[in-house]
Amino acid sequence: MACVRVIADLTADAAVGEYSGDTRLDQESRIVRRPMASVTRRTWIWLLSATMALYNGSYLLRRFGRDAEGVAFTLEPIAPPRVAWLNASTVHVDGQQVNPLD
Repeated sequence: MACVRVIADLTADAAVGEYSGDTRLDQESRIVRRPMASVTRRTWIWLLSATMALYNGSYLLRRFGRDAEGVAFTLEPIAPPRVAWLNASTVHVDGQQVNPLD
C-alpha cells in the first residue's frame, strides 16, 4: 500500500487549475476550488487518486444538490466495490439507493 500512498501524495501536491482548451482560466470555478465541501481540495485529490490507484477507477457521487449554475455542491469519490448496479436505472451505494444520474 506504500505505492498507493506515494501516488496519492504526489498527485495531491500537484498544481491544479481550470482550463479552456490550452488556456488556463484566471478565475477557478467553485467545484475546482473545493470539489467536496467537507474536505480540502488536496485531501479530495488524495482520496480520488488513492481510490483510482487501488481500483483502477472511481465513481464520483454528486451530493447535496446543485447551485444556480447546475454545478454539484459536492463530488464524493466512491470506490467501485461500494456501488451495486441492479439495472440501468437502479443503483445502490453502500446499500442505499441513489439516483443513477448523480
